[in-house]
Amino acid sequence: MASGDPKIMLQDVGVSVVQSIRIPFTFADNGKTLRSPVGIPGGAALVRPITGVQINQAFNAGSGNVIDLGFAGRVDAVADDPDFYATDLAAGSVAFVPVDEVVTMLVPCDLYPSVTVQLSGTAATTGQGEAVFHYVARADTPIVV
Repeated sequence: MASGDPKIMLQDVGVSVVQSIRIPFTFADNGKTLRSPVGIPGGAALVRPITGVQINQAFNAGSGNVIDLGFAGRVDAVADDPDFYATDLAAGSVAFVPVDEVVTMLVPCDLYPSVTVQLSGTAATTGQGEAVFHYVARADTPIVV
């Protein structure tokens, strides 16, 4: 793990159950990639139907209101991929929008999930949501603290 990176903290619940990581974001985060301080262990399986973005207040930028989901700060220092799980998810109306382009639902290595807010046109004045990553860790996953 690179110096200065937070450690991955997993809940050891003793059985394989669905766990989640939520990353809140607003219109003020336009152009930013927000990284979770908590990681997902390699080998975990994302639960695709319930992994995505929950738009709680519609974004109102003039011509584009989209969200990307990916990862930033992989533990093994391989390049970030801010749209690995989803590209251009619609954020212009209140809804849950599931991930749209995952090649595999297995997490390739320990990683930190991320959300990128991309608004264009007239500046947005409203918009709030949460990226939601649901996953099931392998039963033999070691806990890193």
